[in-house]
Amino acid sequence: MKRIAALTAVLLLVAAYGAAQDSKSIYKKYSDMDEVNAVYISSSMFNLIGKLPSINFSASSDEINIVPLVKSLNSMFVMDCNDERICTDLKKDVDKVIEKHKMELLMEAKKQGETVRVYISGNENTVTVFILTAASRDGFTFISLDGKMNRKELERAIAGAAESL
Repeated sequence: MKRIAALTAVLLLVAAYGAAQDSKSIYKKYSDMDEVNAVYISSSMFNLIGKLPSINFSASSDEINIVPLVKSLNSMFVMDCNDERICTDLKKDVDKVIEKHKMELLMEAKKQGETVRVYISGNENTVTVFILTAASRDGFTFISLDGKMNRKELERAIAGAAESL
């Protein structure tokens, strides 16, 4: 039984690492294109930000300190595009990553022709990969975070952000 649990844990880590590497590959493929706005943040930058005493944002009646989440991140990739052809290709590549790693759809919101989806990979306690996509008639945005995020803290932050919209 212990052997099965250990093997399962190793497979989850390999899958999470693979999803993070896929996000990095997508970033490398599209980030140099003139039509794509791209941002990469490394673990070193998150460590610097994480040294702040607190970063709070108000969500309805609750204040949420996001420093613990920031400290748990290894990398962040952000890409935004308005070129229809590139957006189509970027969306296909992101969808392949989501399908390949069997990521869980955590949230979907649709409003006025825009669809926002949040996907995660991990287990009941830890999120290792977080992907947010926003698709509209005007473009496509892709955000990928990887690390060892506390699932409850992440869900609380997402719920708080959704409430404040």
